[in-house]
Amino acid sequence: MFGHAVIGIAADSKSKPPKPGFAYTVGLEATYRHPELIVFGLPYEVAQQVLNDLAARIKDDGFAPRDGDSDDKTIRGHRVFFRAVPSALSQKHLRVANVLANNVSALQIIWPDPFGKFPWEEGADERFALAQPLLYEQKMLH
Repeated sequence: MFGHAVIGIAADSKSKPPKPGFAYTVGLEATYRHPELIVFGLPYEVAQQVLNDLAARIKDDGFAPRDGDSDDKTIRGHRVFFRAVPSALSQKHLRVANVLANNVSALQIIWPDPFGKFPWEEGADERFALAQPLLYEQKMLH
């Protein structure tokens, strides 16, 4: 038993604006008392590997990133940031996790473009920025 699963959601290039694909964990909160993880814009196989590797670090090494933390072991050769996902967006994007454990908390993994720039930095490649919406900045309108 792994204690978690990874769910992949395909990109929707026909929507206006196009919606990037994403992957997220299910079970980290219930099994390890750690927020679920979500990552946008990576090919599913890469996202799955990143999420499974992080889950193993959480389980085996006690790795416990928090909102605003960065890490240079998540994606080899690159630093990533972890940002808290607002509850309403967690409900929207992590549907399976929320069915199994109501109102889960989540951290978004934010990765840099090939030149090491993050979406909020000047000179960041716009294609990479558009591939990963920054959920921590978004507000859900009811």
